Amino acid sequence: MPISIPTALEVFSSAAKTITAFAEFRKATTRDAWKLIEELKKNSNYFWAVIDKDIPVGEIIDKLSTAEYDRLRSISFDFKRINPKKIRRYPSLTGTDLEFLGGQETEVLIKNIYDRIKDLKDKFPYADDGTKRRWTTRVVNIQKRIFLLLRHVKA
Repeated sequence: MPISIPTALEVFSSAAKTITAFAEFRKATTRDAWKLIEELKKNSNYFWAVIDKDIPVGEIIDKLSTAEYDRLRSISFDFKRINPKKIRRYPSLTGTDLEFLGGQETEVLIKNIYDRIKDLKDKFPYADDGTKRRWTTRVVNIQKRIFLLLRHVKA
C-alpha cells in the first residue's frame, strides 16, 4: 500500500530508515525512555508489515504493546525529557491530520500515538466485516505520528 507522507517526514519513508532512526533515538535516551522507544520500535515494525507487506491488521493487533507507556504514565514519567522543545510547525504538515501537533509538547504527541494504538486494539476485535472502517488507514496514521516523533527528536 502506498503511504502518503508529508515532506517533513519523508526521511522515514521505509522500514530500514525508520529502524535506523530508532537506533539513533535510543542512543540519546535514558533507561525509561529507552524502554518506551523499544516498544514504539516494535509497534512500528508491525505497522510496516501491514503497510509494506499487506499483512492483515488482525494479525498484528495482539502483538501491539502499550505496557511500557502505561508503566511510565503510572509513575508520572516526564515525557518532556525525551525532547523538551515543542514540536516544530513544519509547513508540509499544514492541511494534514498532523497539523494540530505543531507547537505541542512531546507528551501530547506520545499520548496521541498511544491513544490511537489503544483505540485500534480496543475496537478492531469487535468490528464485523460489514463495517466501513479503514483499518489500514488507521495504521498508516499511527505510523505517520511515529515518524513525526522521530523527526521531532532528531531535530
